[in-house]
Amino acid sequence: EWTGLSLGPTIGTLGLGAEVAYYLTEWMNVRASVNTLSLNYLDTVDGVDYDLDADLSGLLMLVDLYLTPGGEFRLSAGVALNDRTVSITGTPKGSGDTAIKGTAEYDSLAPYVGIGFSNPVRPDTIFTFTVDLGLMFQSYELDLKTVGGSSGGLTVEVAEDDVSDL
Repeated sequence: EWTGLSLGPTIGTLGLGAEVAYYLTEWMNVRASVNTLSLNYLDTVDGVDYDLDADLSGLLMLVDLYLTPGGEFRLSAGVALNDRTVSITGTPKGSGDTAIKGTAEYDSLAPYVGIGFSNPVRPDTIFTFTVDLGLMFQSYELDLKTVGGSSGGLTVEVAEDDVSDL
């Protein structure tokens, strides 16, 4: 018997997670997904070894509006509740002393708009595959500092543009 409810896994740029969708009308559904992603990235830029650690998780709550009743193509809008932390350290190659340390703090609430294809709670289907393409409008504050070390007073200047190269 059809319940008007679906539950399934998600994978995407927000990470791995689970999603639940609920049928409201043949024109509209509501969805919520929980996602998590943990990354570690190492790179060397201008003689500095960078270590970037990102722990990203959040809850995405959406309203889907279908262009035709019971259709497949949809417009989505909603909000993301974020718990995102990013830390970065930089060590000049061969020195062993940390010279750069910082964090990025992201907005905990971010609007979302998107488009998608497929309806996960159609009455006549058991298995669906959905596709979403959207934008989350989110800003961040970058706190990046140089740290003195025992390697002869090494000073490193870092611009935000250098961090974007990572």
